[in-house]
This record gives sequence, structure tokens and C-alpha cells, in this order.
Amino acid sequence: MGLIVHVPHASQFIPTAERAGLAIDDAELRRQQQAIVDHRTDELFAPLNPKIIVVAAPVSRLVVDVERFRDDKDESAAKHGMGAVYTHGVNNVPLRPKLEASERERLLKTWYDPHHAKLNREVERLCTSGRRTCVLIDAHSYPLDPLPTELTTPSCRPEICIGVDKQWSRGIEGIVLAHFDKAGYEVALDTPYSGSLVPTVVQSKAHGDSYAGFSTVMIEVRRDVYLDTDTLLPGARFAHLQSTLNALYECLLETS
Repeated sequence: MGLIVHVPHASQFIPTAERAGLAIDDAELRRQQQAIVDHRTDELFAPLNPKIIVVAAPVSRLVVDVERFRDDKDESAAKHGMGAVYTHGVNNVPLRPKLEASERERLLKTWYDPHHAKLNREVERLCTSGRRTCVLIDAHSYPLDPLPTELTTPSCRPEICIGVDKQWSRGIEGIVLAHFDKAGYEVALDTPYSGSLVPTVVQSKAHGDSYAGFSTVMIEVRRDVYLDTDTLLPGARFAHLQSTLNALYECLLETS
């Protein structure tokens, strides 16, 4: 079995050329980044096993959000101005009040499409290799207070949220749920977030045999569990959770 860790929202990098397209000052930019970046998830989910593949977005989600559907018609968050290319940020702050279709397409072709092409290549390689099995872990964190794209209340915010895709999680969520529960974490399914990323190469060939061994699961960690949310430095439980994740990876690699 092969394993891919997908890290879509850890980066804070905004290229100079793209910074000019955001209609906010530096202070507001810092506030937006603090609110929506999945801080240190690239460190938290980093695998010790060199055989595990990591595919991480190269830029901040304020440039493009690689986790969103490319077409706003398919993306529920687009009604909040937070589709694949954000026009608004947290608290409805205008980011790109006059986003032209041509500029949106340029951003997607520059940042979104290459990211998904890389992810597709890795998934295809694993699923068409000798073992023909691949697990994708969609790695996220989320704040204690709800974002505007959420529908749930603060009372439904477990330490660990496991997101499930009805077609492609294939029961692997049960292994993940039991693992975190045994490690002492408060864990829930599809609360407050649901679903898990399914690469486009899998979706486009969903009825073929090539991807019969593919499965996906999302892991959302509440940020106060692993961070000091004031300083954004690793918190007291960071190392334990990091170890728990690496133990999960090994458990999944042994499951085939």
C-alpha cells in the first residue's frame, strides 16, 4: 500500500507578483493569514517514513485554494467569496473586489492546476503499480471559533474531525477513528467538516478498475490541540499528536 499526505493550507507564502492583486494592507493580510492558514500542519503531519509521499500547496490559500473545486458552480464556499480564488476573506473582507475572469483563470493555471497535476501523477503511479493500493490523507486544522463557511455551532468542535467521502473512503475511516480514540483524543466523524479530497484523476475514471485500490480520509485537527494559538508555536501536545499521526501512517501501510 502507498500513502500520500496532502497538505493544502499550511503555506503562508504569497509571491510578490500575487501580493499586488490583494486589495488589503499588510496588517489585514496578517489577520487573514492568522485566521485561515492551517498553521504548522506541514510540520505536524510530516511523515518520518521516507516512503510516504507529501504533496503540499506551494502558496497561501489567499492566492488560490487548492482544496476547493475549480469551478465555482461546484463549490459551496464560493457563495461566501471563498471559492478556488477568494474574492473575500474572513469577516467578509474584500480581497479582490474586481476579479476578472481572465485573472482568475491565470491564477488557477499558474498555481492550482500544477498542484493537482502533481497530486494526480502520484496517485496514478501508486494505483497502477504492483500493489495498486493508495491511501490519501487530507491534512487540515481548524479554529476553535467557526469560519463563515461553516454551518455548525462552536459546541460541535471535537479535537479531531475525520472527514469521509461516501464513495472513496471505503471504511478506512473506522481505522483512523479507532486510532485517535485509543490515543486519547476526542474524535468525531464529519463534524464540523465532512468529506475528503478525491483527486481529479480518480474522479474521471471512477468506473474503471485502475483506482479500485484508492481510498481517502480527511483529518482535521482543532488548532488549540497542537498550537499555542497566540504565538502559533507548537503547543504542549504537538509532539504527542505528531507521534500519533506517524503511528497511524504505519498502521495504514500495514493494512492491505
